[in-house]
Amino acid sequence: MTHHLNDKFVLYLNTALAIENAAIERLQSRIKLTILEDTKQQLKHHLEETREQQDRLRQQITKLGGIPTQEKAKLPISSPPESIVKIMENTTMTSTEERELNESIQDTIIENAEVTGYNMLIQMALKMNVADAIPSLRQNLNEEEEMFGWLRANAPAMFAKLWPQIEREPLSQNSDPPSSPTTTQDAQQKEDDEKFKGGSRARHGGHLTVTTEAVSDSGNTAINTLAEQKRDQRRRKANTK
Repeated sequence: MTHHLNDKFVLYLNTALAIENAAIERLQSRIKLTILEDTKQQLKHHLEETREQQDRLRQQITKLGGIPTQEKAKLPISSPPESIVKIMENTTMTSTEERELNESIQDTIIENAEVTGYNMLIQMALKMNVADAIPSLRQNLNEEEEMFGWLRANAPAMFAKLWPQIEREPLSQNSDPPSSPTTTQDAQQKEDDEKFKGGSRARHGGHLTVTTEAVSDSGNTAINTLAEQKRDQRRRKANTK
């Protein structure tokens, strides 16, 4: 293998090591937070396997003259768009069961990606005639395939166990304080008040309401009519005499 290809292969091995470094951290967190006992035991088992995978990769990198990385890669997980995340945060209160279900999906995605990565590394080792690397890479691949297979096989039972509680979880929507009248409503109210003060006919709730000026006009008409009647009475008396 040429020096150029040797360096390239070391880079790919270090990439796999960086993923395992990150996987250790995630596995430790998952073991603490999982609510399923069988999942906890399987994660503990795979944590020990992952530490051994790290050692195999470090040994192979060192044999090829490289320096094993201590950095952590970004694990391949499914991330919904920010708009959906905000809606979920504002309108739902995710239960521990729903979080467990989502984390198990992420576990499966990560393991599938690792299986793909080790398969590629083995193909590269075959092309580059790096026979020493193949046994350790195959061992890592087998362990990742076993974990991936366990997750897939247990997914239906896990879902059946978690879903009843998720289904019963009520939708909790953050309630906003009562909103104040809009600017348009304020303007309309002010306009109605002015009409009432000036005296006009206005409709409220579908009924015609007579305002101050209309009442005043009606009163004046009644007074004028009464005075006219009195004058007619006086004229009739005078004619009689």
